[in-house]
Amino acid sequence: MKDGGQQDLKKMNSVLLVALLLIILCFSVISVFLTFFILDTYQSFEINDMTSRMNHFSENLNNSIRNIERTVSDYSEWDDTALFSEGKFIDYPEQLLISDSFQAMNIDIAEFFNSSGHPIFLEDYSNHKSGKFLFRPELEAYFNASYPKYDTDVHDSKTRNYLIFHTNNLSGVLVSHLISYHTEPKKVSGYLVLGRYFNQTYLNELSVFLSQPVQLVDSSETDSIFPTSTIQNGQPSIAVHIENESTISGYLRVIDPISLEYTTFKITYPRSIYQEGFSALSSYLLLIIGLMGVFAILTVLGIRYYFRHADSSAKLAKERDYSYQKIIEEIEDAYFKTTPEGKIQFVSPSTAKMLGYSDASELVGRYIFEMYQNPDDRNKLSMLLFSKEELRDQPVVLKRKDGSLVFISANVHLIYDEQHNVIGIEGIAHDNTDNLLVKKATQENESFYRLIFESANIGLFQTNSQGGVLLVNPALASMLGFISPEEMREEITDLVQDLHLDPDEYAMLVNLLNIHGEVRNMEFSLKKTDGTPIWLNCNVVAIKDIYEKTATYFGTAIDISEKKIIELELIESRQKFQSLFYFSPVAIIVYTNRGEMVDLNSTAISLFGLSEHSIPESYPPFYLEYLTSSQTEDLEAGKVVSMDIKMDFSLLRSKFEVPATITGIGYFNMIITPVPNKESGEGWLFVLITDITKRKIAEIARNIAIGRLKEAEKIASLGHWDLDHRTNSLYWSESVYQIFEKSPFDFTPSYPSFLSLVHPGDRTMVDNAYWSHVNNHEPFDVVHRILLSDNRIKYVREVSKTDYYPDGTPQKSVGIIHDITSIKFSELALRESELKYRQMFANVSLGLVLFEFTPEGIPGLIIDANPKAEEMIHKSLNEILEMKGEIRSFIPFCDTIHISDLKVSSSDICAFESDLNRDDNKNLIVHVIMDIYRLADKVVGLAIIEDITEKRHYEEERVNLIAQIEKNLAELAILNDGIRNPLTIITMVANELENETLFSVLHQVQIIDELVSQLDKRWLESDKILRYLQKYHNVHYKKDIER
Repeated sequence: MKDGGQQDLKKMNSVLLVALLLIILCFSVISVFLTFFILDTYQSFEINDMTSRMNHFSENLNNSIRNIERTVSDYSEWDDTALFSEGKFIDYPEQLLISDSFQAMNIDIAEFFNSSGHPIFLEDYSNHKSGKFLFRPELEAYFNASYPKYDTDVHDSKTRNYLIFHTNNLSGVLVSHLISYHTEPKKVSGYLVLGRYFNQTYLNELSVFLSQPVQLVDSSETDSIFPTSTIQNGQPSIAVHIENESTISGYLRVIDPISLEYTTFKITYPRSIYQEGFSALSSYLLLIIGLMGVFAILTVLGIRYYFRHADSSAKLAKERDYSYQKIIEEIEDAYFKTTPEGKIQFVSPSTAKMLGYSDASELVGRYIFEMYQNPDDRNKLSMLLFSKEELRDQPVVLKRKDGSLVFISANVHLIYDEQHNVIGIEGIAHDNTDNLLVKKATQENESFYRLIFESANIGLFQTNSQGGVLLVNPALASMLGFISPEEMREEITDLVQDLHLDPDEYAMLVNLLNIHGEVRNMEFSLKKTDGTPIWLNCNVVAIKDIYEKTATYFGTAIDISEKKIIELELIESRQKFQSLFYFSPVAIIVYTNRGEMVDLNSTAISLFGLSEHSIPESYPPFYLEYLTSSQTEDLEAGKVVSMDIKMDFSLLRSKFEVPATITGIGYFNMIITPVPNKESGEGWLFVLITDITKRKIAEIARNIAIGRLKEAEKIASLGHWDLDHRTNSLYWSESVYQIFEKSPFDFTPSYPSFLSLVHPGDRTMVDNAYWSHVNNHEPFDVVHRILLSDNRIKYVREVSKTDYYPDGTPQKSVGIIHDITSIKFSELALRESELKYRQMFANVSLGLVLFEFTPEGIPGLIIDANPKAEEMIHKSLNEILEMKGEIRSFIPFCDTIHISDLKVSSSDICAFESDLNRDDNKNLIVHVIMDIYRLADKVVGLAIIEDITEKRHYEEERVNLIAQIEKNLAELAILNDGIRNPLTIITMVANELENETLFSVLHQVQIIDELVSQLDKRWLESDKILRYLQKYHNVHYKKDIER
């Protein structure tokens, strides 16, 4: 039992599993078929929607023509002075619409026919410079052939469609059928055909209606889409083609009645719904294959897909509604939608603004007839709307929220449901209040012009053809002495008699006005009310009536009495001019065209004399000898001729009578001016002669100076240049070319070409220095190298100065360049020599000090010193230079030296000994040898200093020793004398002693005497040595020195 139950359970589970699988399979199959059905349904919807869009596009094309016809029809009933111009086109002398009016209506081409159907004029307003296009003769031929086929009632535009002509050089042209027109007041009538090109501007206008770009495509691309059978009776055909899974396109094809070619329009939309359905189908198939065993999950996914699909559709509908809502919100005209009873359901923000409400929600729910100014308009407009189903440009007066009035023109139509029941009213209203304000402003302008007429500071008047005054402004009344314009109109009944006007002048004025219609700047002499004469300058215009007869005269009058006074002064000025002519410092001679002298001034008389044979009286005139053939032709052509002439009065004296005071050669500037005489036809020649002898001599001297300058620059290897910063042109003198070894025939100087000649190592330095000079006003004085074509190097020095415009921008730089190659090489040699001198100067064992002499000839500032001199002075050279030390402050004996005491001979040397002052109080005894040099106007000295302090110390010690020797010798001499004298006495006394005692005493005396003799001998030898030192070594005892 248990096993059987289990088997039944297994069978039941199997059955359930199979049933579940079958259910899942059925559900899956149903889901797949349902998906394909939905996708197919959406595809059909897309095709129908695209077909509707193309029909809408075709209707917009037709509406474009209807709007053009209606606009032209409206224009033709307006005042012809606003939109018509007589004689505008040569080919058609009648009154036609002006081209500006066509361009204002965005019309590109227009062809006129007369009332008999013959073409008059064809014009293209889109491109005046391109000439005629290829379609013109074809278009004209078509309308000539088709004109009899059209009805005379051409205002009925509802029964006609547009015509599209295909051209090879343009994308196409949209044209209308015949449109009647007429003008006022001549009742000229005819027919007009207008058209527009399918250029990008017009396609953009059409694209606005469809929210997608409109394109023109080649008909060959659509041959497979449009079968031949779809073209019937030349009517346009529409086709929809699914491009791919993401895009769908609509095509509108129109046949050209002339060439039978097609013009095809294409509009492409994205297939968002189909793409979503295809994605859903793929998802279902994957879910069915992957989750076949889980029915619940498939169910949930199916529900999820349903809601997602519903959300997507709702989102798409919401997006479309949002786009439609945005268009309504952004249009300038007022949009409204109501129930059939007039209850407002929706209005655009512009409607609320037009009616004075802050928000559109304030109007929703109210009845529109509550806003009518006239309550009777409700029934009247309602009956009219329901009878005609739509109203166009219906004038209505509404009340704003604040009670003010707004004047609108409304376009309204009924909304029907599928059963053709009226479910609402929809329309657009245009605010015409501003137009009415413009009319009001026009009236105010008339008042303004009236104010100008009254307040103008020149006279304004209007008279009738018989001379009666109609209007005058206060300025004219005041000019003629009247208190007011009213007084003048009352008192002036006849212009000629009342204003004392010359009858002949007035008759001339009337005659000129009848002939020309206007008179400019005619002057009249009148009298004021008090009899004072006055001159007026008048401009008068004749205003004619419709019968071409003069009705009134309108004009302006300006008081020119002061001008007449000025003319008198001008006459006086002419008299002064004659005085200036005769007393001018320039010689002036007047000849006729035949060469006969008419007049000459006093300067010419004093220069050439006045007699029958003088130079001015010569015939033919003397100036002909100085004219070239071209100058003669210029003179005959009426041109002024000017030239410089040279007159040798020594040679002229043989041909003419020349004053004796005029001798030698003279230079003159001669200007011959032809002056025509319109009255007699014969002109004059004014010959002006100016003595320029001094200026000519100065020019000759200048040319000589320029030649000498070039020669001097060549000798000094110096050139000059200038750079114009405005034109970037660089000028080199001849010497500059020689320095750079360039020829002006094969090298054009410029700043970049100059830099290319600078040595690469100096190029950046020169460029930076020059522009720093130009931009920062820094000095420019540089030495640099230039590299010649054969790789030789030259050294040059350049100095520049720059002039500037008042605004600070550089105008021109001028400078010099100096070839200092030889100087540079000499400097290098001098530096080498100086280096050797400096080494010797620094390493010598004696102190060397270089110093300057003051203008008074006294030793002055130290300018250099070697290390040995620094050691002696106990100061470094920098310390000496900083303290501006003078040599006298270190060597006092220099105070006694004066340059005037030293006579310049072959050697300017003096020697002396002196103390050397030091700041450590350790003075030295030095021996100074001073050498003096004269350099141009400066005198410098070189002091060679030897330190003899120790030498002097040794000499003093030696002198002291010798003095001590002399002292000892003197003392020895005294001691010798002091010993010898007692010995003599002792010897004398000893003779009286006994023999033995005597012998002993004499023996001692003898010993002492020998010692004294030896002492004398040594003294004599010391004296000889002292005399030898004094004689050959210049060693003296102090007492000798003092003696």
